[in-house]
Parts: sequence; structure tokens; C-alpha cells
Amino acid sequence: MSYQYTAIGDSLTTGFGALPGNGFVPVYRRMAEARLRTPIRLTNLGVNGLTTDGLEQRLKGDYNFRLAVQEADLITISIGGNDLIKAAKAAGGRPGDLSPLLQKALRGCKRNISDIMGTLSQLKAGMSKPYIIRIVDCTIPIRR
Repeated sequence: MSYQYTAIGDSLTTGFGALPGNGFVPVYRRMAEARLRTPIRLTNLGVNGLTTDGLEQRLKGDYNFRLAVQEADLITISIGGNDLIKAAKAAGGRPGDLSPLLQKALRGCKRNISDIMGTLSQLKAGMSKPYIIRIVDCTIPIRR
């Protein structure tokens, strides 16, 4: 038996800035293989600079993203940091302007992450096997 692991998200998912094999995706894969004592196939769909809105659009319209999620037993999501970076850049170094922009970005992240989770749920609907979703870099609190 083997499992399919699909990683979706931004530069943290691609491993940007980490030594080869030391980003969180390959480390998580190795840890899961050791824990489950079985090989794990990996599909890494990380995109440098991806925002929550961009991930939502890819999950809704990109066949490869949709198929990879449908086939996955393990899914990690790393998203949200670029939304906040864009808000900080928009403030242009003016600290007084930062808070309203960050609040707006956080509201957008929350809305988009809710939509992303809804889309993931739709893609996994009707699947008979269990799956795990781990949110690795969530920059907003999720309240239930």
C-alpha cells in the first residue's frame, strides 16, 4: 500500500530558500513515510508568490490542481503570507497606513481560505477513502 501526498501553496511549499530536500514538503513526506511505514508519492504544486485568491482560482479552474487534490490521501496547504506582504508593500513604509491595509488583507485571507476549504471539500466529496488536510502556514485564526 502507498499513499499520495499533494502539497499546495506558495514559496514555502516550493521550498524556496531551503536547501534541496530540506523544505517542509520533503521533510513532511519523510516523516509520514516513517510513521506510516510505506512509500508516499508526492505531487508538489507550490507556486512562488501565490496568494489565497490565486490558490482559490487554481483549485476551481486548473485541472491538474483539481485532480491532484482528488487523488490525495495527504494534503498540505501553505498560503497567506503573500497576501500580507502585498498589504505591507501597499503601505509604502508608512506605519500609520499599515494597520487598515493589514486588516483588509486578513479579511480577504479569511474569506479566501474559507472558499479554499469549501472547494477542497467539494473535490473530496464522494471519495470513499479517508484523507488528511494540514494547514501549514495559516496567517489567520480559524474560528468554529
